Amino acid sequence: MAALAWKGPSSAAWRWRGGCQAPEPPRVPGEALPLENALKPAIHHVTDGTHHPFRTWVPDNPDEVVTHVAVSIGVKTQGKGAKGRLKSSDEFTIMVATPAGLATLEDTDGVILANRKLVVLRRYDYDLLWRWLEATVASCEAPTWEECVRKLREHFHWEFDYVK
Repeated sequence: MAALAWKGPSSAAWRWRGGCQAPEPPRVPGEALPLENALKPAIHHVTDGTHHPFRTWVPDNPDEVVTHVAVSIGVKTQGKGAKGRLKSSDEFTIMVATPAGLATLEDTDGVILANRKLVVLRRYDYDLLWRWLEATVASCEAPTWEECVRKLREHFHWEFDYVK
């Protein structure tokens, strides 16, 4: 028995195929794409702008660290010859600190130590930070780059946050 198969957003995208599978329903505008069709953001580069290379930086005191980290994030390209490469990226920033590092910051109005997106590590460890970054960025898959950015902005400051 032949079945209808959904192949895209237009009604002309229906076509017959063999087999007994039920047709996929038409996609509602604004509805999330199936996970395999979602854009997958990936990390291109990580730096704090001071320590080069940042990946191998070992602070004098790993228990007392405060640094602002810039993460270049883009979407991996698809297709022949370009698979797995980042087409372009946007920059996102976050403060990384340890509790002792936060204690070294000057407070504002006697209360606020940090008013930025913040990751607190008990002790600075780049590998632990990297795993958190990878997992967080991977969790921001979405059907469009704009939706990826919206999700990423829940965790990071975006380079265009203050552009009007």
